[in-house]
Amino acid sequence: MGTDAALISMKVLENTRTLIAIELVTLAQAVDAEGDLQNFATSSQELHSFVRKHVEVVTADKYISGQLNNFCTALKNNS
Repeated sequence: MGTDAALISMKVLENTRTLIAIELVTLAQAVDAEGDLQNFATSSQELHSFVRKHVEVVTADKYISGQLNNFCTALKNNS
C-alpha cells in the first residue's frame, strides 16, 4: 500500500507541476499582451524571461504542448 501511495503522490506532483507551468505561461502571455514588462518587479521580469526561454510568445492559435512539456521538464530540473 505504501508503494501505491508513493506512485499516486508522484502523479499528483507531476500534475501540479504541469498546472503551474500552464499558469506561468498564461501569466507571461498576459505580460506580453500588456507590453510593459519594465513596470514589473525584477523577480517578475526574471520569471518572465525564464518562461520565454522555454515557451515562445503565442500570437496565433496553435499547439504548444511540446514547448509546455519542455518547460515542465525545466521546472522539474530547476534549469
